[in-house]
Amino acid sequence: MEFSILAISDPNKLSKIEKDVDLFINSLSESPFIFSAFTRQAMRRSLSQGHTPLLLIVTVERKIIGLAQLTLRKSFGLRFAESMFGYAYSPDFIIDDRYREACIKVVLDFIFKKLKCECVSLYMPAESPNPKILGQKCKESKIHFRQKEPSYIAHRTIPVDCSWNDFQEKRGRNFKRRFKKIVQHLNKAGQWRIIRVDDEGNMQDVPERILAVERMSWKEELRTSKKVAADEDLLSILAGSQSLAGEFPELRQVVWFLELNGQTIAYTLALQYRRIAFIAKTSYDNRYKMLYPGLFINNSAIEDFFNNTNVERIDLMTNLSFHNAWTVKSLSRVQLLMWRMIPLYAFELVFSGIGARTATNFLRNVLLRRGKTSKSS
Repeated sequence: MEFSILAISDPNKLSKIEKDVDLFINSLSESPFIFSAFTRQAMRRSLSQGHTPLLLIVTVERKIIGLAQLTLRKSFGLRFAESMFGYAYSPDFIIDDRYREACIKVVLDFIFKKLKCECVSLYMPAESPNPKILGQKCKESKIHFRQKEPSYIAHRTIPVDCSWNDFQEKRGRNFKRRFKKIVQHLNKAGQWRIIRVDDEGNMQDVPERILAVERMSWKEELRTSKKVAADEDLLSILAGSQSLAGEFPELRQVVWFLELNGQTIAYTLALQYRRIAFIAKTSYDNRYKMLYPGLFINNSAIEDFFNNTNVERIDLMTNLSFHNAWTVKSLSRVQLLMWRMIPLYAFELVFSGIGARTATNFLRNVLLRRGKTSKSS
């Protein structure tokens, strides 16, 4: 059986085959965030940062049997590969189970032999079959392999297996009391209402209303301090959702807005894909933080999903402490580290977020030591 790999780094070229790619994703994946519309956004972002996005499409007899979405970057002449999407989006290799082991071997060989990557860092769901097979194939190919499971990359989930009233009872008396107090504070502050907008409604002004809240949120100060113009993840979700509107009936975008005295002060943005609801983004106007508007609008979204008989699970996507209001249950994700010659401590520095200058200095020392070792031998 002959496997072929198509490597795409130009988002415009993806547009030519995105229908076939999306049909393959739709047949196997539980995540809506890896559809071509979102992949194109991620590829453009990688290019704007000076990196190389890479979508690997594995085929057999012109039939797609596997996908891997990566970003390549270089430092001191060394090439590194990592997941194109952050851990919050539960990236994974999408593979037809009949070809899984062979497909992973083909992808691994392409990354290390064809692309000559020095090391690779991938995020995957802990329940995925791919990490175990990747470990086996690395061992066969004499590639170092390490699997980590840090708690901060896990994601909280809420099973929708009862009525909303029963869920509130399970959470205890303080749960109802907490949100009842928020309602009382909102009543004192003026006239308020919650507006729900989905794909069947008018979504035209949704992006601007969301961005208006973002400009007044605490996150804006953080972005300014880091010299980041906007929340690129948010923009990607908005653009990708708009592009996919109507393409797949299993995928729906829903937004909740909290208005106070005619002004939007908070929002929650969610995607429902099949029977899983993903709470993708929540934010609020920082001037009203004492009213806990973010917590309140998030709770309203969760209540709506409990009243939706088509939802089996709510995925909060991250593992933040404020999620304790609704659940302590989480699903694990893993980080997979694969490398050839570079020492592990230097490899981890590259992907640790410590800063380019520090990582570069360590890499310089590693390469100098390697050069001295080679000369002496």
